[in-house]
Amino acid sequence: VKSNSTAEENRPDFEASNRRSRDDPNFQEASTQVLNHREDNVSEEEWLDGDHGDHGIIPEFDNNQLDFGVEQFHSELHDWHKNKEGEFHQLSTNTERILESSLGNNESDIEAVLSLIKDWNAFLSSITSDLYSLSDFRRRNRQYPPSDFLTSITYDAAEKAESLLAHLLEKGGASLPPEVEVNAYKVSMEAWSRVFHPQSGDRCETILEQYGERFGGDMNFMPPVDAYKTVLEAHLKSCSSYSPKSEGESSGEKALGLTNLLTSLHTAGDLFLNPDLELYSLTISAVRNTLLDWQARRRFQHDETNSALERELAAGLLGAFEQMESSLEDVLGDNAGKQLSLNQWHCVIRAYADGLAPVSRIPPADDNENTAQYLLTKLEHFISTNAVHSIDKAGLSDTDVKNLSEDIQRNLEESYTSAISSGLILSKERGAFADFNSSLNNAVSSEEIFQRMIQRSQESPPDMGYLFPPPAPEHYLALVESWCECVRKVSGEIM
Repeated sequence: VKSNSTAEENRPDFEASNRRSRDDPNFQEASTQVLNHREDNVSEEEWLDGDHGDHGIIPEFDNNQLDFGVEQFHSELHDWHKNKEGEFHQLSTNTERILESSLGNNESDIEAVLSLIKDWNAFLSSITSDLYSLSDFRRRNRQYPPSDFLTSITYDAAEKAESLLAHLLEKGGASLPPEVEVNAYKVSMEAWSRVFHPQSGDRCETILEQYGERFGGDMNFMPPVDAYKTVLEAHLKSCSSYSPKSEGESSGEKALGLTNLLTSLHTAGDLFLNPDLELYSLTISAVRNTLLDWQARRRFQHDETNSALERELAAGLLGAFEQMESSLEDVLGDNAGKQLSLNQWHCVIRAYADGLAPVSRIPPADDNENTAQYLLTKLEHFISTNAVHSIDKAGLSDTDVKNLSEDIQRNLEESYTSAISSGLILSKERGAFADFNSSLNNAVSSEEIFQRMIQRSQESPPDMGYLFPPPAPEHYLALVESWCECVRKVSGEIM
C-alpha cells in the first residue's frame, strides 16, 4: 500500500482536470495517468459508432445520448461537472469548519461528524449513478478508468471523509462508544468503495485493518463479512492505470487474495466470516475488470509478454466460480423448495456475465475446450432449474425490483454476446482460423447458441422474461460476423 504522501504527490488537481476532462468530447489532450483506449477528440458515441475492431467493448444500439447529439451532451456534461464542483466545495467548507473546531464529547458533535461523512458518501454515490446514467458506455465498460476529473474528485472526497474519521478518533479518543466508532469505520470505508482510483481498494483496506486492530477480538464489534465486501467494492472501482506487475498486484489479484483468505478462515472454523454469493460475485467482477484491462493493453500495445499472467488470473477467476457454486449449493440445500431472493439471482447472474467477458478472450490450454460456452451452459442450467420457483422480492421497493431485473437481463444479454463471439475472438488471438472447416464449425456453434437463446425466450415462464431474453441486435451482429468469417475463409482459399 502506498503512503498517503505518495498518493498526494501523484494525485491530479480535479479543478484543472475538469477544464480538460476526457469525458468532454472536445478534449484534445491525452491523459498521462491512464491508457488511451480511444482518441480523445472522439466522443464515446462516435467511438461506439465507428469500426475499431474487437476491444472487448459491447456496442449499444439504443443509446439515448444519440438523440440529442454531441453538442447537447457536451452542454449537459459541462453543467453536471459544474454542479458537482459546487457540491464538493460546499461539503469541503463544512468539513474544514468541523476540522478546525474542538470536538466535544456530546452526542450532537459526534453525530455532526458522522452525518458529514455520510453526506460525502451520498455525494460519491451520486457521481457513480449519474455517470452510468449519462454514459451507457461507462456502465458497460467498467474496466476503463474514467476522466481525470472523476478520478480526482472522488479521491478528494474520500480523503475528506477519512480526515473526519481521523478527527473523530483523535478528539473523541477512548470516550467514544464502541458502536459509534464502528459506525465511523464503516461509513469511511464506504466512501473509498465509491472512488474511481487505482489506490481506492488499498485505502479502504487500510481502514479495515484499523478497524480490525481495534475490535478484532471483540465478538460484538469485530468486522463482519460486509466490511470485507466493502473492500472488494473498492477494488472493483480501482480501475487499473498500469500494466501487470509493474507496480505490484492488480486490484483483481488483491480481490482474489482477500476472498481466498476469508474462505480459508471459514474452512478452518471461523463461523463469523462466512463468504456468501455477493462476496464471490464482487470478487469475480473485480477480476473481470483487471483482465479486460490487461487484454486491451496487450492488443493496443502489441505486447504478448503478459498473456501468461492473464491465463493465471483467469484460473483464479474460475477458482472463485467453484467457490461461489459451492456456496450456492449450501444456500439451495438450506432452502430446499424455497425461492432465492432477487438479490441472490442478481449476484449469481452478474458473476457469470463478468466471468464470461474475459474468459471468452483467453485461449484455453486445450484447443478443444471453450470455457465461455461451458460457463454459459452452467448459467442456463442454473436459470432453468431455479426459475420453477417464484423469486423472493421481500423488502425491495418497486424501483429496486425494476433496476435489479433490468440489470439481470442486461447481464444475461452480455453473457450470450460473449459466448456467441468467443470462437471468433479466440481465432483472432491465435492469428486466424486454420481453415474453412474451423471457421464453419465456429459459426455452427455460434448459431446453436443463438437458436437456443430464441427457444428459451419463447418458453419463458410468466413474469420471468428478464431471465430468458430474446436475441438483441448485438447478438445478430455477433452471429453475422461468425458467418462472414466463413465467407472470408472460403474466398481466400479460392483465391
